Amino acid sequence: MAAPVRDPEGAYPPRVRHLSGPLAPPWYVRHQRSVSLAVMVLLVAALLPVRLQFTDEASFFWTQRRRSGTSIVEGTSPVFLLAGAVFALRRSVVRAVRTRVRVLDDLHLAGGWRAAGVTAALNALYVLVVVGPGRWVVATAYGAYATGSDRFRAPDAVVAEAVARYVDRSTGLLLLAMAVEGSVVLLAGRGRRRLGVRD
Repeated sequence: MAAPVRDPEGAYPPRVRHLSGPLAPPWYVRHQRSVSLAVMVLLVAALLPVRLQFTDEASFFWTQRRRSGTSIVEGTSPVFLLAGAVFALRRSVVRAVRTRVRVLDDLHLAGGWRAAGVTAALNALYVLVVVGPGRWVVATAYGAYATGSDRFRAPDAVVAEAVARYVDRSTGLLLLAMAVEGSVVLLAGRGRRRLGVRD
């Protein structure tokens, strides 16, 4: 089916959003946030032992007295919190990019394999940014901080290696969580063809 025709101002007619393909069933649409929250809780639980292993390898000094509000800067929380933010923002970022590119939005609204292709391509681009420049920026910035901080008492080479391993493992768990969430969406909507909105 062709995409709805835009008006002269570039907007679609109200309530015309036909999408064919395996969309999620009503129960998943109602509980979508709960499913994402459950996966995110599992991600946090999996990141905890990775974080503790990193602090052990880098000889992080836990007992130093800290002023209120400085623990996130001085501790190991930035990577931990960033992973959760990347997971939570994926759907919003993909939707924002798609809706700002008219060609992609038209293909998406046409439904069928075109919509699936647009969704898959944008999600793949998001993953490439995360594992490529995103991971490099985080590892470089956090490595520079950790090797220059007196909170990490191991030699700089050991701290740098521990940072790289910490970021790598956190990235792997983040990608696993996004894959689990995507699999739940796919399985929930398998074989369904409905009117609705595709993320």
